[in-house]
Amino acid sequence: PGSFFDCDRSTGFVTKKVSSSLSNYSEAEAAVDVVRACMALWKAKSSMSSTPLAMPTIGIITPYRAQVDAIRDSLRRITEFGDVRIAVNTVDGFQGQECDIVVVSTVRSEDLSTLGFLDDVRRINVMLTRARYCMFIIGSRALLEKHRLFKMLVDHCLLQRSLFTVPPKHFRERLLFTAAHDLAFSRQQCSLLINSMTPADPQYVRQKLDAEQWPVLLPVHETPRVDAAP
Repeated sequence: PGSFFDCDRSTGFVTKKVSSSLSNYSEAEAAVDVVRACMALWKAKSSMSSTPLAMPTIGIITPYRAQVDAIRDSLRRITEFGDVRIAVNTVDGFQGQECDIVVVSTVRSEDLSTLGFLDDVRRINVMLTRARYCMFIIGSRALLEKHRLFKMLVDHCLLQRSLFTVPPKHFRERLLFTAAHDLAFSRQQCSLLINSMTPADPQYVRQKLDAEQWPVLLPVHETPRVDAAP
């Protein structure tokens, strides 16, 4: 299974040139938030299980070296990972490797007119085949849909109701609430899940839990476009 998180330039997801490479710091933060949500889920599920659960292996893939640096910089500021190693590398550097969970940061925002490295079918193949069980793709839908393979992926996520628009605020908390909602967690279980990961806005989380209003990430409701036959 996989999910696509559509990052819109209007919510701060902007690509910047770094020397001869590209980075998108907001997208790097979103990628780390996805990893943090996965780790929090694992901790919560482990605490509810009578037998120990194996720690999943997690990797973050991106086409650009500058984005690798941005993601690693963001990871270094997170304390709850402990000794857990998150593999972060470029697409080329990830060839021949697999992880249980893979997060793909595509970097390029819709203001760029070309796909760059993302137009390479071989690199697309590597990006989309590194996950054993679960994959999360973060990127600009408007830009990526220009490539037929990414268009097929977006349409698949639409059909599976796993395409989401990244909100400008509280993305990390919404990820957790969404997971808790989908797994039918009780309020007590949701509290355990939230407390296992330091939230960005504790007051926001407490208010939502007290009101039992879980601000889930709602999937984009849209019928995939079918291109006419030539």
